[in-house]
Amino acid sequence: MSLNFTPISPASAVDACVSALQRAILEGDLKAGERLPPERALAASFGVNRVTVRTALTRLQTAGLISVRQGSGYTVHDFATHGGPELLPGMAQIARQRGQLLLIVEDLLRMRRHMALAVLEVLPSRAEQADIDSIRAAILRFEEVARSADLQALVDADLQVVRAMLSATHSPALALCMNPISSAVAEIAELPPLMYGAPETNLAGYRLLLSWLEASPDERPSPQLLIAELERRDAHNLSQLARQLTASKRNEPRREAP
Repeated sequence: MSLNFTPISPASAVDACVSALQRAILEGDLKAGERLPPERALAASFGVNRVTVRTALTRLQTAGLISVRQGSGYTVHDFATHGGPELLPGMAQIARQRGQLLLIVEDLLRMRRHMALAVLEVLPSRAEQADIDSIRAAILRFEEVARSADLQALVDADLQVVRAMLSATHSPALALCMNPISSAVAEIAELPPLMYGAPETNLAGYRLLLSWLEASPDERPSPQLLIAELERRDAHNLSQLARQLTASKRNEPRREAP
């Protein structure tokens, strides 16, 4: 087997090696059960030293994408079986190239809603006053940022609200599951302009969340009401994204038949 990778700069050598190999696995250029070339061959292909390649391979092994056996080298795993949520951003990039981005986004938003419901189910019983104050402070920060036109600042402020909520659950399990999903959604370039195009609607949703959280147990409605609002917004954003993708495909230059 012969793989030709573009030589990379030393400054980000390990990250670049990981990215290139991960992409080859996710795209199917390196298939499950296939052995990787020896470290020396990979190092020559990337134009880096063997230590850099070995470090990159260790990270891929930790991510569940490959395994190593003494005397047998590195073997590619089935990422759908062994991989984790950290692969979601890379999968989204590949889905975009294959014209499947809408399906990936739909599933990501669905998973986000399910995780949001799990967070809301435990939040009232676990959050202390200091936790609620932290959530309120993050929401106020989002309100400040919403006055600007800085899209990236809005994304960051929104993620801070989510992290404050996750911290208030005192559940590492929920955080480890939710964080990769939230990050993957934020990293899909087409989504932030849709999700934060009218930040006052995001703010209204967070104010509703805060009032829900501060209500007495007897007066607090089902968290499904909050999830229903999130689902409505997700459906709107999916509809907008579908129109954008259709328009983009329509405007693509046609390839002439040979």
